[in-house]
Amino acid sequence: HDFAEFLDNREDIKLFLKLPDRFVVDTPVGNYNPDWAIVKEVDGEEKIYMIRETKGSQQEDLLRGTELAKINCAKKHFSAIGIENYAKSSPSNWNI
Repeated sequence: HDFAEFLDNREDIKLFLKLPDRFVVDTPVGNYNPDWAIVKEVDGEEKIYMIRETKGSQQEDLLRGTELAKINCAKKHFSAIGIENYAKSSPSNWNI
């Protein structure tokens, strides 16, 4: 809820949506379902696609091992298909 409110209050965020459960990335440690897809305007262009995984903290040692592995696999997956802007977001750093 806090993340959606944060996005909704920014003029540079043109579109954001919670990804449905059926949107999955296959990884060696199981299916991964990222949280958000975002379109952000930068220098007049609205073609910046961002994928965000929201967590309560940026500290990786607080994540389960398989969860961290899925996030690391997702980074590689999205990079391979041309989405370089994948990151974790948390209240301490929304990473937008």
